[in-house]
Amino acid sequence: MKQAGCAWRLLPHDFPNWTTVRYYFDKWTLDGTWEALNTALRERVRRRAERAAQPTAGILDSQTVKTAEASLERGWDGHKRVVGRKRHVLVDTMGCLLGVLVLTASSSDQLGAALLLAIYAAGYPLLAKIWTDHAYGGDLPATVEAQHGITLEVVAHPAAQRGFAVLPKRWIVERLLAWFSRGRRSRPRVCARRCRRWPGLAAARSPHGPRRCRARARSGGCWPGYESGWPGRYPSR
Repeated sequence: MKQAGCAWRLLPHDFPNWTTVRYYFDKWTLDGTWEALNTALRERVRRRAERAAQPTAGILDSQTVKTAEASLERGWDGHKRVVGRKRHVLVDTMGCLLGVLVLTASSSDQLGAALLLAIYAAGYPLLAKIWTDHAYGGDLPATVEAQHGITLEVVAHPAAQRGFAVLPKRWIVERLLAWFSRGRRSRPRVCARRCRRWPGLAAARSPHGPRRCRARARSGGCWPGYESGWPGRYPSR
């Protein structure tokens, strides 16, 4: 379902009633069940690779995605020239997700990094170094060092580089951001009236919608019969 994308009311017949599925999905999102599952799986993957369960280093990056929603949670990214949201993502050196924070696209990378580490740094007591790009320079490294005891190291482009080149460490988080864009629920250009915020397993809260709906969005059209609004009907238990 994460990969293909589907409206809640159009869940396949082998699922329970869609209101029940939505209830437990939201419940597990709010009570931290999905995050606990991610932590358990990440630690298992690290142990299988003969590494410590707690990471000592990570990579931090951001990605701006478009959204057609008329929402307060979007802004203008002047650098990427995109209206939408910005995902701030922290991964370990194996590419396993450590933390994610979604802000408006107008928020700076330094602000996103500061808020992300304020939320997640305490959960990784052994984390000592984070590789970033040049957008996380300025006073941020000194602030992070003083507040969390974590060293931010900027991975710069080689002076003689021409065109694209794979940068050490940085490619790990770039790969994860590419994986986010594979799922239809995480693709940005969708119909304005059909797409909805979905606090998914990656906690990216990206807009989603059917593939053909993106073409309709360009012409201002939408699929007929769309039932707007979440009715809020939950099962009794």
